Amino acid sequence: KAELKSRSLVLGRLNYVPDIATNMVLRQRIDGKDIFAGDIVEAGSVIDLDLGLNYEEGGNTSVPDVRSLSYRKATDVLKDYSLNVVAKFPKSVKSYADTLAAVVVQQSPEPAAQTVRMGTTVTVTLKLPKSAGR
Repeated sequence: KAELKSRSLVLGRLNYVPDIATNMVLRQRIDGKDIFAGDIVEAGSVIDLDLGLNYEEGGNTSVPDVRSLSYRKATDVLKDYSLNVVAKFPKSVKSYADTLAAVVVQQSPEPAAQTVRMGTTVTVTLKLPKSAGR
């Protein structure tokens, strides 16, 4: 994640596949097309990764509570926990600024003491705060 960010790229979907080395990058793609070290890509491109997952080591992670966090912060936290994100925005979100102002009001799965498989998708429902003029 830090390497992509330092190169003005965006971490996309995390796909975990059986491998001896958990979190080892096995493949990287833009829009479903493989990219390789040294390829020139546009700044801001979304990079999907295939990562190794050694099931003998567990391969589980907890679900953090991202309610009340901004969309961007919630996405960062969930990616740090090796989780994917699907966002449900209200119809009142009409601009990029609205997207940045939206906060998480609900998430599924709920934060819990039990763990989920790395790469699980967390769906976040967002709402514009009243201070955003809506």
